[in-house]
Amino acid sequence: MGVALNLGFVIVEFIYGQLVHSLALVADAGHNLSDVLAALLAWGGAALARHRPTPGRTYGLRRSSIPRCIGCAHAMRHPSTTYFLAEVSC
Repeated sequence: MGVALNLGFVIVEFIYGQLVHSLALVADAGHNLSDVLAALLAWGGAALARHRPTPGRTYGLRRSSIPRCIGCAHAMRHPSTTYFLAEVSC
């Protein structure tokens, strides 16, 4: 439910930012979108980590938390870098 609400807020904020020509609102919408992506990655990784061990995977899929953390960090870093470079080039 929280992901859906945040995604709706992202859409409204982005559209309104475009209408009023506000880079701050558009940038905040991008930041909130990265929060949504990070939440989805965390949610998916938590679901993977619940898999039980098998003879082929004696630890189950609990190690999926490592790529999940890397993915979340990238999801949080990428939009801010993109907007920073867009501001510098203007």
